[in-house]
Amino acid sequence: MNIGIICEYNPFHYGHLYHLNKIKEMYPNSNIILVLSGWITERGDLSLIDKFKKADIALYYGVDLVVELPFKFIQRLNKLGCDTIVFGSESNDIENLKYLASIQLNNKEYDKLVKKYVDKGINYPTALSKALKTLTGKTIDTPNDLLGISYIREI
Repeated sequence: MNIGIICEYNPFHYGHLYHLNKIKEMYPNSNIILVLSGWITERGDLSLIDKFKKADIALYYGVDLVVELPFKFIQRLNKLGCDTIVFGSESNDIENLKYLASIQLNNKEYDKLVKKYVDKGINYPTALSKALKTLTGKTIDTPNDLLGISYIREI
């Protein structure tokens, strides 16, 4: 089994180590393929450490393969044979994240609301969160959960 992880490691910390160790526990004898942000993070910030050092750290802690985060990273994991994707989450509520991703995909009002909020000068992640709250009453405003919804939606 190949396990895909999309991450930044900006910087690598004990939470990331816990995440890797938990994956090894949940999926023993699997290959871990890491899609890692390079000089620029997923949020558009400059990385605190260079991409080569981040890759070295990941390999040191047991990742089998590191590829740099390209624009279409989900498709890259598919081509590398990953059948499971694992990501960090503040809520640890995958069913709620799946539900919110389905709202983004299937509710025609969602895109209109996001555009309305962005046109008012609200940044994109906050506009996503506000649109979901308007439609579902659920607040989702933490960075890993917002990214996780994007991963689920793309899958």
